[in-house]
Amino acid sequence: RVEMAFKGRRDLILFTTKRMIKVDIHGFMGIGKKVNYISIPWNVVQCFGVRSAGSFLDKDSEMFIWTDIDDVFWPPKEKNGDQETQPPPIPRMSFIECDFQKDKVDLMAIHRYLSERCLRVQGGGYLAPEVPVDPSVIQAAGNVEKFFEWLGNDARCLPASQIEEQLKSTNPMLQTDEHVVM
Repeated sequence: RVEMAFKGRRDLILFTTKRMIKVDIHGFMGIGKKVNYISIPWNVVQCFGVRSAGSFLDKDSEMFIWTDIDDVFWPPKEKNGDQETQPPPIPRMSFIECDFQKDKVDLMAIHRYLSERCLRVQGGGYLAPEVPVDPSVIQAAGNVEKFFEWLGNDARCLPASQIEEQLKSTNPMLQTDEHVVM
């Protein structure tokens, strides 16, 4: 069952109860279209993150997924005069980045969804594929601007209860079994 879907300029991302599917379309103006269908089961996701767009020049926000799929490609060493240098590794399926158009996607809804789908649940284990993510998790419950406004530029000590309230209500990032303790 598809729970969330995103269409980019030429790509499509689907979050299902079992996996993330990325449809990556290559080609220019319909000439030589090549399509990659990438399926990432939720049980291989090790880490995830989202990044909001920066200034008015930054047009994209991003989502990052790190997996335990060990397919890092190590390019052969390159000869540079008398020395051999190793080019950086290419992560391929161990790291997936998805770009979203600025202000078109609720990044915190994506973060909440990934938290529900990928983090351990109470009692151990993960959310079973036959269990859908509660729709209230996906719906916008606040916005990033309110969160940054709350953080502000004035460094100060905050009580744990105030931080927990903020991270569970205005900008929900914590799951029900997570608590702020300082």
